[in-house]
Amino acid sequence: MSETYQSSDYIGGNHGETSYYYGYEASKCKECGKFNSGEYCDDCDDADRDWCFQVKRKGNVIFTETCTELGAPDMFDLRDCFTRGMMAWAEAADRQVCELRKGLDLATAEVRKLKAAQEEAKKQC
Repeated sequence: MSETYQSSDYIGGNHGETSYYYGYEASKCKECGKFNSGEYCDDCDDADRDWCFQVKRKGNVIFTETCTELGAPDMFDLRDCFTRGMMAWAEAADRQVCELRKGLDLATAEVRKLKAAQEEAKKQC
């Protein structure tokens, strides 16, 4: 089942075991570079932070990009940043699928070579 939610400083949704979020609760401190899960940096108190788009599966973070990395002109435009985050996540997922396919193709080719070598070895016995 899917659900969406929005407030003045965050937006997100859940679908199955995956959650999508953009807002202040996922941020990167511009001073020390640390990722934080609260309103302030754990180390730098009131330092400027770059809000993040984050995807979690079963509660574990699997993707994070800052507003700056998303190329969003306004960190507080929640819908724009969320949409950009979803597109970045889809692009990253597509790249992973392509890499997996390449790996599978290579493994399949190696298995075929081994089978051919086995057949050749059987003929020579």
